[in-house]
Amino acid sequence: PTIESDDIVIPFGFWIIEEACRQIKLWSDMFRFDRPLRAGINLSARQFTCGVLVEKIVEIIHRHGIDPTSIALEITESAFLDDMEAANLMLLKLKAEKIRIYLDDFGTGFSSLSYLLHFPVDVIKIDKSFVKWMHVDEQSEEIVKSVITLAHNLKMQVVAEGVEEEEHLARLNEYGCDYIQ
Repeated sequence: PTIESDDIVIPFGFWIIEEACRQIKLWSDMFRFDRPLRAGINLSARQFTCGVLVEKIVEIIHRHGIDPTSIALEITESAFLDDMEAANLMLLKLKAEKIRIYLDDFGTGFSSLSYLLHFPVDVIKIDKSFVKWMHVDEQSEEIVKSVITLAHNLKMQVVAEGVEEEEHLARLNEYGCDYIQ
C-alpha cells in the first residue's frame, strides 16, 4: 500500500503544504531574493478532489503571511480523469486565489490536448522520458519542441524535467524552454 491509497494522504498533503509555506516565509524573512520564491508541491489525485482543498490552502497561506503566487501546485492529468467539470471548477478556484497550477508529467499517461484548452494551467512540465531521448530519438525531440511552441502560443510557460546533458540544455534554450529541472 502507498500513501496515495491510504486515507492519510489528505492530512499528509496539507502538512506538506504547511511546511512549504513555513519554509518560504522563513527564507523570505532571512534572505533577500531578486525574485519571489516559489515552492512546487505535488498534489495527488485524491488530494485534488478533496472538497476543502482551496479553503485549507488559502488558510495556510494567510497564516504564514506569504504571497499566494509563492505556491505552485503540480497536478498530473490523472487528477482530471474522474470528473472534468469538477476538476475545472477546482482549478478556477485555485487560480482565483492566485495559486499557480503546473500540469506535471505532460506527455505520459492519458495526455490530451483538450486539457490545455479547458483547464487553466500556468505551466506545462514536459516529462523527462521525452527529454532524456532528445539527442537519440528525433521524434522525442520534435515532441519537446512542439510542446514548447504550443504552450507558448497558449500563453503558458514550460519546464523540461530530467535535464542532465549539456546538449539537452543547449537545445532547450534554443527552443525557448522557460525552465529546466
